[in-house]
Amino acid sequence: MSNMQTDNNSVKITHLLNYVYVTFCEDVSIECNRRVHLLDRSLQRIKPEWMIETVPSYGTLAILTDRSKVHNEREIDYTVRSMIQDQDEEAMTEGDILELRVEYGGEHGPDLKSVAEEKGIDEDEVVKIHTSTVYTCYMLGFTPGFVYLGDVDERIRVERLKRPRTSVPAGSVGLADKQTGFYGIDSPGGWRIIGRLTVKTFDVKRQPPSLVKPGDKVKFVRAD
Repeated sequence: MSNMQTDNNSVKITHLLNYVYVTFCEDVSIECNRRVHLLDRSLQRIKPEWMIETVPSYGTLAILTDRSKVHNEREIDYTVRSMIQDQDEEAMTEGDILELRVEYGGEHGPDLKSVAEEKGIDEDEVVKIHTSTVYTCYMLGFTPGFVYLGDVDERIRVERLKRPRTSVPAGSVGLADKQTGFYGIDSPGGWRIIGRLTVKTFDVKRQPPSLVKPGDKVKFVRAD
């Protein structure tokens, strides 16, 4: 294992077994996450022979490598540092915005009322604020197809439930501090559920299975 600090905005590159971890930051930040996705897209475009796949997260890009095709770790470091240096932020501002329709409140959004009460506004205002932002997909996790999006307007930021639900329906849209997101499958979860998508966003028979990919832009639209 080796660890080095690059000259590119203090980005850290760590080699561990077959993985290379490129860490831009340790916190949750749109600006930092944008750098992760810029590097990811650059690697996907060039496809170095030693790269098998990439997994973006909040501030780190994990790169699975074929060690038989890596002659020297410095080769990977040089490629990564060069890509970071040449990153074009304009590339992340281009592209379409995926609009997803949401049925807010009621049985589909059991926490909408409590969120409104906690923030001292009515339910319609919560929905208006939630649908007024274009969100960036930070990453996919913690269950298949779960999409992490940010950043949520401060006026509707709330903490997770103190006691998570044992079952949350697929498509449920939730709030958790500065993030919003939705569940790809039925699963336990502790996010504050304010609505449910009208479309299925995760399907194992589809390639890729998730309708939303890390780095994509998403805007929610209230269903009629």
